[in-house]
Amino acid sequence: MAKLQFATLSNLTEFLSLHNVQIDAKISEAVKSSIKTVSQSADGFTLYFYTKTAPVTVEDAVFTITLPKDAAKADKVTGAVAGHLAGLDSNGNIVDSGKTAADFDEAGAATKAKGEVMTYVGTIPADAKAKDVVTYIKEAVTASSYDDSTLRAEVNKNTAAITTLNGTGDGSVKKAVSDAVAAIVNGAPEAYDTLKEISDWISSHASDASAMNSQIKTNKEDIANLKTLIGTLPDTATAKDIVGYIAEYVSKALADSDLSQYAKAADLTAAVGRIKTLEDKVPVLEAADKKNADNITAVSGRVTTVEGKVKTLETDMATEKPKIAANANAISALQGLVGDGYEAIPSEKIKALFATE
Repeated sequence: MAKLQFATLSNLTEFLSLHNVQIDAKISEAVKSSIKTVSQSADGFTLYFYTKTAPVTVEDAVFTITLPKDAAKADKVTGAVAGHLAGLDSNGNIVDSGKTAADFDEAGAATKAKGEVMTYVGTIPADAKAKDVVTYIKEAVTASSYDDSTLRAEVNKNTAAITTLNGTGDGSVKKAVSDAVAAIVNGAPEAYDTLKEISDWISSHASDASAMNSQIKTNKEDIANLKTLIGTLPDTATAKDIVGYIAEYVSKALADSDLSQYAKAADLTAAVGRIKTLEDKVPVLEAADKKNADNITAVSGRVTTVEGKVKTLETDMATEKPKIAANANAISALQGLVGDGYEAIPSEKIKALFATE
């Protein structure tokens, strides 16, 4: 961006000096003392000199002086109406368009835009001579009162913040993501301390839950069959378990009946042992059933937790990316406002306005 140029007191003094020389060169000594009236053209760039007092017409002028024009400035429009927008005719000349801003203000868009711009730009202090922001900045620079330290401090602050975000230390996006992932796998065995390892384990054990469910179902069926096989103690029994009841029943049978009608003691002992073995298996089967159910619940809970944390990380990343982009745009905008600085109008440019062909 090029530097903004402003006119210093020396520039103005040089301009007036050259301007006076040009005028003096065009007015002869004989005519200077006889000039009675001076008028100016509508565009402000032609001076008419008369040897008589007003009223006069341009045809009465004894000579004219054409003032140099700024090549970057358009000619004044004749018959312009205050508030009308400028337009171009078919020859590229500026004319009064006959339209005002209100003619193009759809649903108050111009007023809204003006309000937004004024909010962003701010207002010129009441004691300032300038009537627009650019002139006010030039005025402040000329008076050596312009202080952009706050603006530069904000730029430096944003630059430091972005450097931190893009870095690897505290406050950086990379460290935040790393810490979040570390929190997810905190305390996990080394073989399962990454999301990929957990995912691989779940994929490789996809059939475990089905196998455990099948085993639990089989255990339940075995327990039910065992209960059916063993039966229940009669209400008249004093024993509290099957073995005791059998012993009680056998003792009573031996006392009341002919021993020849019953099984041998060895057979009964063998039967009791088999029944005892079956009874011992019942708690084991029930414990295995509970353990299988607990394992399924634990695995399901861990999978749900991991999925939730992964979604949270994805949401956080999606939130941070627009913020980083917004900060970058804000810094670019601030740098655009600061520009490359200011400089006085070179003397060569002022002299060029009065250079002869």
